[in-house]
Amino acid sequence: YKRTKDANDPFIVADFMAGIGPFVIPLASRIKNGSSMQIYANDLNPSSYKYLQLNAKKNKCDHGNLHLHNMDGRAFCHWLQQQTSTTSGDDIFPHHVLMNLPASAPEFL
Repeated sequence: YKRTKDANDPFIVADFMAGIGPFVIPLASRIKNGSSMQIYANDLNPSSYKYLQLNAKKNKCDHGNLHLHNMDGRAFCHWLQQQTSTTSGDDIFPHHVLMNLPASAPEFL
């Protein structure tokens, strides 16, 4: 969070194990209209995903820059690789990747 809070545009963050959003929600709530920063947040747990959506709504993260997903981290990684940016046509390549699940994160690296 400390490294990303002062990031300049364009900037892409991907959180593979976002939970209810302790990192991505504070970051997304600081995004201003017109920013090209994009945040992709994912969690496999349906309950966590439900509260991630609720937290995004309650914190007014509604600028279209926060993209929430409910899938396995490996599937999320493949999904990111297949997407293209609608603004520049460039592939989505995160500048920062978050994996806040210490027991599983090394498998993804």
